[in-house]
Amino acid sequence: MLLPVAVAVLAVAVAAPAARAQDVRPLRGVVFDSLRQAPLAEAVVRVRGSTGLATTDARGRFRFDSVAAGAVVLEVEHALLDSIGLFTLAARVQHDGRTEHRLGVPSFATIARPVCGRAVGADSALLYGAVLDANGGPAGGAAVAVSWLAVQRTTDGKLGQQRLTYATTADSLGRFAACGLPADEPYTLDVRAAGADSGRRVVLTLPAQAARVLRHEVMLPASAVDATDSVVTVTGVVRGTVRGLQGEAIVGARVSGDEVPEVLTDSAGRFFLPRVPTGSRQLEVIALGRTPQSRLVQVRARDTLEVAFTLERVTTLAGVRTEATVVGELVRGYEERLRTGLGRFRDSVELARMPSMASAFDGLPNLIVRRGAGGFGLQLRTTPSIATGVTTCAPRVFIDGRPDDMQQLNLLQPRDIAWVEVYTRPGLIPIEFMEGIQNRACGVVVVMTKRKLGR
Repeated sequence: MLLPVAVAVLAVAVAAPAARAQDVRPLRGVVFDSLRQAPLAEAVVRVRGSTGLATTDARGRFRFDSVAAGAVVLEVEHALLDSIGLFTLAARVQHDGRTEHRLGVPSFATIARPVCGRAVGADSALLYGAVLDANGGPAGGAAVAVSWLAVQRTTDGKLGQQRLTYATTADSLGRFAACGLPADEPYTLDVRAAGADSGRRVVLTLPAQAARVLRHEVMLPASAVDATDSVVTVTGVVRGTVRGLQGEAIVGARVSGDEVPEVLTDSAGRFFLPRVPTGSRQLEVIALGRTPQSRLVQVRARDTLEVAFTLERVTTLAGVRTEATVVGELVRGYEERLRTGLGRFRDSVELARMPSMASAFDGLPNLIVRRGAGGFGLQLRTTPSIATGVTTCAPRVFIDGRPDDMQQLNLLQPRDIAWVEVYTRPGLIPIEFMEGIQNRACGVVVVMTKRKLGR
């Protein structure tokens, strides 16, 4: 008599899940970015325990065709979450097939309060993270300085630029936080080891972030002493690939970094950097017709790091037709340089909205606009290095294709300009602007007037 009972119990145990598995309904929802007050597009949404996934559209909406009704856990992944240190969001919802589930990135106040230990201004930004030693352990006591350029009034009432710094110290677990920073500004992050190891230093340039929250793990370089008691640089190896969105190899892409010689990708889009100083490093990839990309990597001593870059094609403006031969050559040269994506460009449409010539250059990466009583000047931020940190230099100025100076540039108005181009590194300068400068320029600023084009 025991056998039939056992069979009956087994039948119930099998039949109950089978019955529930039939109660499947569509599940839909929306993911909202509370930091930028906008829908979160291209986020990956998963139902925990299921292999299926959905991707949010431009309005942050997602949908699954069939999900078992009842309590489910939704998980969200996105590059934004990685950058602010959340990595994956998870929310338990009651799925009934009718409710649109709303998932949100935590607000700035929610993230900042536990990190900073206090309320932080709603219009400010937060940079936090951890400092690691060369072995990946916490580097307690490390000095952390975050600096940025600010426009302030001088004692005589004039506007001027000044570099401001937020200084803090990592705790015993290597954790640090810089709270109340100006939002949407590029920062320089300078980290030094504590005490006698203060010579071990990392300097990083961090681009402006609309999210207002940024998290970084900074690894300090390793140090070693040779047989003569001299400190030597410890290195690792970085290799990887550079490809397009369709997986195609990008040949001849330039890969470089601070204190790392530039290399080119081979026929398979591969590159090899054999001696990269250890610690956190910024690698930059530049290729003709592609959007440049920069990435922070952690290099360990006598180890090999694999990195994969994916570059998008540059979106170019429609061609401009003209009958004059000289003007046509000028315009064609501009369009060719635009397609390379190596510079930063502003055309007459953008410039027409600028109130002054100085403002025409505001906001361009690595370009500093210095205003004064006699007009304005331009400076370029150089690639940071451990030895010198971030320095500046004066770019070479070209007006209407010829070398010129800032004095002439100050005489122009935005309405006079057809386009401006800025090249922020010697390796990016087009050959037509190298004449007579013997490769000594740290970068160039190119201005073409409408007068030259006969407009």
